[in-house]
Amino acid sequence: MKTFYKLIFSVLAVICLSPVSTGQESRESISRELVFAGPDASNVLMVRNVFGSVHVNGYPGNSVLIDVKKSIRADAQEDLEEGVEDIQLGILETGDTIILYVDSPWSVLKREKNRVNYYMDFKGSDIGYEFNLDFTIKIPYGIKLNVSTINNGDVRIREPRSEVHAYNINGSVYLEDISDITRANTVNGVIEANYTKNPLGDCSYSTVNGDITLTFLPDLSADISYESMNGDMYTNFNNIERLAPRVKTEKKETDRGTVYRVELNPSVRIGDGDIRLKFNTLNGDMIIKKSE
Repeated sequence: MKTFYKLIFSVLAVICLSPVSTGQESRESISRELVFAGPDASNVLMVRNVFGSVHVNGYPGNSVLIDVKKSIRADAQEDLEEGVEDIQLGILETGDTIILYVDSPWSVLKREKNRVNYYMDFKGSDIGYEFNLDFTIKIPYGIKLNVSTINNGDVRIREPRSEVHAYNINGSVYLEDISDITRANTVNGVIEANYTKNPLGDCSYSTVNGDITLTFLPDLSADISYESMNGDMYTNFNNIERLAPRVKTEKKETDRGTVYRVELNPSVRIGDGDIRLKFNTLNGDMIIKKSE
């Protein structure tokens, strides 16, 4: 089974980039068509954006169709030309994985076993321009997704017919016509997802400032744990029951014996509890809808 790559990136380096005036602008459209080496069910498309949106749609084809709208803004012509040269679409194809990322003199992309470490290190750099890349991608049905952005855009995914990992920092995550295991995280934004087929494996959804709204088919069977400091959970499912706190055994060798941890987050069961859904938000509600 394919192991999904863990998202690691440096937020501090990005948000400390000083804004510049936008007196001049360069716009460019970048198009690429890629094909995976084989029709392997473990094929993964990864996207690592920094400033800009990521939109992905599934379709009944064989190629990954990529369209990137690149914009550079600067006050001085010299800085504008430098930005046009510096900021590029990076593509790394290796085995059953295609990685799309923002390539620049400050970009660092490392693969270490089952994870990808990507970040931009601006330390000591005096950058006189702003950049933005908006990704619009079509993927063959069944390609697993692991996509992210940080600023200036939302993550939107529609009908991939595959496992989805979607991450944002200052923006929302919208998932439409989803049918498989899902991991969705953001910090400042909402998470919305609707399912055309209930997932068969555990899923998690997390945001700090925003609501989480999910729509499942009526035959959902899941144990749901949820946590919010300033929010509540709402549902129109009727076959729901409250569960006792879970007790987990941590396998640690200590002088005092086996350590037990009690999970205090509220938990409920819908149906028979075949999978687990985990919700976490600080300032927001969790809404679980039954589709009609």
